[in-house]
Amino acid sequence: TEKVKYWTCQERTCSASVHTDSDDQFIKSKGNHGSHLPSPEEIEWRMFKSVVKKRIKEESIAIGLIYGQELARANFSQAGLAVSLSPQEAKSS
Repeated sequence: TEKVKYWTCQERTCSASVHTDSDDQFIKSKGNHGSHLPSPEEIEWRMFKSVVKKRIKEESIAIGLIYGQELARANFSQAGLAVSLSPQEAKSS
């Protein structure tokens, strides 16, 4: 059997969800997100965290170093950069 990931909306009042396979390929969705689209900064931040988490799992480099490298490499907008954490802040969270 294929593993299925269940994604729910972070907006507490939203009941929408998405199902993907283990490779994050879309399977199906339920509900409607029409009333609250995510901000571009939120999308940037989620993508950044995904890359950092993947590298942490695959590499034996210090987490703070990986975070700092990816932060330097990321092409954040000014607003996206404003919500990012420093490597020290990320380590403690």
